[in-house]
Amino acid sequence: MEEFFSTIPPWSKTYLIACVVLAAVSTYGIISPAYYLLIYQQLFRGQIWRLLTAFIYFGDFSINFLFHTLFMITFLPNLEKMYQKKRGDLVVMLVFVMALVLIFSTIVNRHFMMTLQFTEALIYIFCKQQSDVIYRIWGIPVAASYVPFAHLLLDIFSNNSIIPTLIGILVGHCYYFLKIKCVLIRGKDYLPTPEFLYSSLGPQ
Repeated sequence: MEEFFSTIPPWSKTYLIACVVLAAVSTYGIISPAYYLLIYQQLFRGQIWRLLTAFIYFGDFSINFLFHTLFMITFLPNLEKMYQKKRGDLVVMLVFVMALVLIFSTIVNRHFMMTLQFTEALIYIFCKQQSDVIYRIWGIPVAASYVPFAHLLLDIFSNNSIIPTLIGILVGHCYYFLKIKCVLIRGKDYLPTPEFLYSSLGPQ
């Protein structure tokens, strides 16, 4: 386990630890989850940490928490490794995804917890760039390009809301189209990475 944990890249490792820590302190009643949720009235009163914790907390320890954490361990480290030499692009991607998830989630009143939307968007972006790779979901082989939609079916069969997954797919597709597809089709990058990120985080 220690050897596996050491292979997880830094951002993914930090994010996964933060998700587990917030779930733990909520599950054991140390801090109420009400302090993690994005409630705009509280945000405007200076509780700005809610903008971050709403993208980290996605419930107490449960079967759903376990399954979603396993999905994150499977996909997020691999996504980060794709951007290992393009850390500026990784920052742009994370900021863009968080911003768009916030907008869409607010429109449909699902902004209190946005971790599922956020991670589903990142999984979609990874899977679109690794479309031929085969993954197993509950023992069933699934091509990477269909993984986000397999998650959608799992939501339906598990009687969970499909809204977070749909938002994640929509946001992920927006990023993929603007950053990758438009470069291939039109030769135009609509989400260019600022030069200061290249100079401070390393070359492209």
